[in-house]
Parts: sequence; structure tokens; C-alpha cells
Amino acid sequence: MGSKQTSVTISAVKLEHIFHVYPGAKLTLMNLTLTGGGQYIYNDSVCGGACLNEGSLTLINCSISGNRAAKGAGIYNVGSLDMTHVTIYGNVCFNAFGGSGGGIYNTGSLKANNCLFLSNRCGNGIGGNSSIGSNFIDDPIVPILSIAGGSGGDGGAIYNAGSCSLSRCKFQVNYAGSGGYAHVGTLQGADGGDGGNGGGIYNKGRLNLSRCYFNNNYAGPSGPGAPGGSSPDDTIHYAGGYSGIPGSGGGVFNASGATTKIYNSLFFLNYRGEPNYETVSLRDRNLPFDFFTSSNTRMTYGLGPDVCGNFISLGYNLIGEADDSTGFVNQLKHDIVGSMAAPADQSLFRPK
Repeated sequence: MGSKQTSVTISAVKLEHIFHVYPGAKLTLMNLTLTGGGQYIYNDSVCGGACLNEGSLTLINCSISGNRAAKGAGIYNVGSLDMTHVTIYGNVCFNAFGGSGGGIYNTGSLKANNCLFLSNRCGNGIGGNSSIGSNFIDDPIVPILSIAGGSGGDGGAIYNAGSCSLSRCKFQVNYAGSGGYAHVGTLQGADGGDGGNGGGIYNKGRLNLSRCYFNNNYAGPSGPGAPGGSSPDDTIHYAGGYSGIPGSGGGVFNASGATTKIYNSLFFLNYRGEPNYETVSLRDRNLPFDFFTSSNTRMTYGLGPDVCGNFISLGYNLIGEADDSTGFVNQLKHDIVGSMAAPADQSLFRPK
């Protein structure tokens, strides 16, 4: 579909997916822009705003932009996906569900060559108050539970739980999800949600990177915890909850047991998740108590500004800050490896 001479835009209106490729089916799309998919279907079961692929999908010279879904806002792939010269731009997972895979959610086979992943976002974690609706009880005789916030989504550009091979791809300004706010009650304060991991890529499968570029991608910040309260007679005071755990791996995050093979790739100025320093008080929610205990902040950041987890270097990589990763040694296999204390100079990168 599409022509070699002109580019065609398909703008969805109230469609769950623009294209659904069923098992056993094959589809090739050329010179198309797919936008607006999933925009009006606000449901946690919606996957793949532009494309839900269960068969074999090939994209050539296409743009997947401005789509939404609970998971895989751009593309949800459980089949075989092959992309060449494709831009995955500005796709966003629904906030309330902490959706993962802002650009692509992959559990199948994904191959991409000369593709750009730009400004895609995971969903933020659900707020604790959303778990119980908006029915706040103002009767000081009735104790109100404090409910923890949900975790932010993983993999701002790609969530990979399958097989993923990327060559000459760029990842810029993609975001994992933020942790959700804890609901404020009048008893023990609950914890905030954890920030999402993998601002660029979250990998729990098989990942190969060759000649790829990661810059200004962000793991998710934590959500604030709820303060504690006090009994109606002010004789019992309850401790506040903690903010969540900030996300790790601004560029690439490898889950436990997963490994990424990497060759001639560049990582610099990607960011681990930050702790949430916001102080929430009972007074902010207009509850009828004068005493409150502020929520507690975990005074730690996430791990791995550029990369986090286990890697196998195939050589000629530059990692600006390789803290909290394994597999990289400065000057071994022609790698240039820095740390947070002494970042590597990206101008030293030697593309092959």
C-alpha cells in the first residue's frame, strides 16, 4: 500500500487500530503516515494504536506518529515486523495504566534499519486515588486508607520481550513513565509508584544493536508517597509513606537475565530517573486534621544514566556514563567508556 512517488496520510478517527494484521497474513506498507490511532479508545486492553501485528508486517519509508494505546502506542507486535527508513514519533501510552512501549511493544521478531525513534512516551503510573474513585470521606470518625501509586511504564521507545535487531537507528528524547501519586488517607501513609525503566529501550528478551545512537532519553521519576495521619483524638500518629523507586537505564535497560549485544554505538546525555522531592500534606486534600507527617523521599536516583544491566560489547562503542552496567571496559575492543565521575567525550566516537 502506498506509492513510491507520493506519501499518503491515514488519520484515524475513533479506531482501536489503523491496521490489524492477523496471524498468517502479510502486509507491506510504503510511503505512509499513520496517525491518530487509538486516540478515543481509552481502555487498558487497547494495544497498538497504529498497528497491531500478529502476522508479517513490513514498513518502508513510513511515519508512525501521534498514536495512543495502553501498550505499544505506535505498534504492538507479536509477529514479524521489518522496518526500513521509518520514523516512530510522538506516540504516547495512556497515563492511567502505566503502559509500556511508547513507540513499539515487541514480543515477536523486530528488525529495524535506519529508523528514528523520537519523543515517544510510556504511560505514567496510576494514582492511588484512582484505585478507589473520587469518593473521599470527610467524616473524621471513619479512617481512610492510603493507597500506593502505580508504577510507570517501561521502554519509552521500545519495550522488547522478544527478538529485536536494530541497525543505524536513532533514539532521541523518549521517556519511560513516571510513578503515580499515593492516595492520601488518614492512616499509615502508602508509598508512591516506581518510575519506569529504559528511557530508550527496555529489554527482557534478545537485543542486538549495531551503529545506533542514543541521546537525551529519560528513565521515569518516582511518585510521591502519602503522609501519615492521626487519630481523631490526636493520640495516634501514623508515619508517612515513601516516594517510589526511580527508574533506571536512560538509554537501554536490561532486565534480570537479559543481555544486549552492542557494536559501534553511541550513548551520551541520557538520564536515570530522579527521586520525587514533592511533599504532600493532609492539608493539601482538605481533610479535617491539623496534624500530619510528611511523606518520606528516597534520597537515591535510579541506576545507569546511559546503560544499565548486562551487555556484550562487540567493539567500537562510546558509552558516556557506563555506571551500573557490565560488559564495557575502556580501551578494550576499541570501546571508549566513561563514568558519572568522568564522562566520555562523545567527540571521540569512531563510527565504523
